Amino acid sequence: MRHHAREARTARGAGLLAAGTAFASLALAACAAPAPDATPSPTPTGVAGKPTAIVAMGDSYISGAGGRWEGNGAPMPTDRTCGRYPAGACPGYDGAQHSDPAQYRAWEQQIHRVYLPPSYQDGCDRSDTAEIMSNAIPVDQKINIACSGAVTADIIPTAQGGQPQKGEAPQADQLAQIARTYDIKMIVLSIGGNDLGFASVLSSCMEDFDLRTGDCESAQRAALNAKMPQTMAGVERAIDTIRGGMSAAGYPVGSYQLIYQSYLSPIAAPAVNAIPETPQARVVAGCPIDNQDERWVTDTLVPQILDMQRQVAEDSDVVLLDLEHAGAGHEVCNKLAQKVTSATQRVNPANVEWFRAVQLSPKQGDIREFMHPNAIMQRGFGRCLELLYESSPAGSTDKHCANTPGKAWTGMTVS
Repeated sequence: MRHHAREARTARGAGLLAAGTAFASLALAACAAPAPDATPSPTPTGVAGKPTAIVAMGDSYISGAGGRWEGNGAPMPTDRTCGRYPAGACPGYDGAQHSDPAQYRAWEQQIHRVYLPPSYQDGCDRSDTAEIMSNAIPVDQKINIACSGAVTADIIPTAQGGQPQKGEAPQADQLAQIARTYDIKMIVLSIGGNDLGFASVLSSCMEDFDLRTGDCESAQRAALNAKMPQTMAGVERAIDTIRGGMSAAGYPVGSYQLIYQSYLSPIAAPAVNAIPETPQARVVAGCPIDNQDERWVTDTLVPQILDMQRQVAEDSDVVLLDLEHAGAGHEVCNKLAQKVTSATQRVNPANVEWFRAVQLSPKQGDIREFMHPNAIMQRGFGRCLELLYESSPAGSTDKHCANTPGKAWTGMTVS
């Protein structure tokens, strides 16, 4: 029945819009980390004396790109690297600062505390606030092997034709090694966006808005739709290989949770966008897109992509963590979310933007971080993982992660 459902889904996939997922593809940087990042947590060891672990796999939306930021606006205090300087300075922030090597080295030291070594240098951008790292799930190790730019082929093991990602073994091969060392309790996967190649599409939408060369939807929709069936098949294969690898490592069905999570829109819908629809205003605010394309993204693409991901989860018999409304009210340019305008303004995580805005003059790392969940949203995802872990879901089930208006990540709910 599963394969019949898959064939039916593939047949109708070409008729569906295919771009919403690909916000995860905004960070297409290479990743060549030699080993996964792990954070210890003092808890009892698991079965057979092995320490327990949870693992993140996939792309930039789960690796933690954007974790450097806690809001948009003044670098102090929203840039967590700048915020660690007592004097309020932010040395090394752009190329001009390289004339002072000592200052630049000091800045680099801080950025490597946000993006765990060597993930900032190689572009994997595995942040300290990534959902797998910042949650309070009681395990011995929290291990992040996700990497910005990952596609479904980067999950598949080498023996099955998978590809290394800039020198790093396919993630399924890394998982096999982890499974021999640890008692894995949960695996969380975010993948598929980069297979669609949406980074150039979103850039085109922004350029079209700035130059007034026509709507992006009409120019891009057909090409994105054409990629969807193959992308979804790739996701299903990635899930199959993860499950197969765990079985080969001796994990019986039901001994761990396998979660496939969705994407969400980082941009406010037109009805709640506080910024006038002019290139100058929206570029400055960090959401350079017109209402028509914005509506296409928020009201059509994301829900339809979520439907496709839900079908993949059903076909593959995994739990889908639906993040569609996790950042509601905190998207870039949402009238309910504030921007930090002063270097001394206190960041209130309950009422600021939870996604990284597009910047007028990108600095180091900014391009990889655009439109990704920032540190606040990543902690929110982590809180939803905690709740999901505690509920121990079984079978093919949708779980919906949402925030509570007026509260920070501590107010996240799962239903």
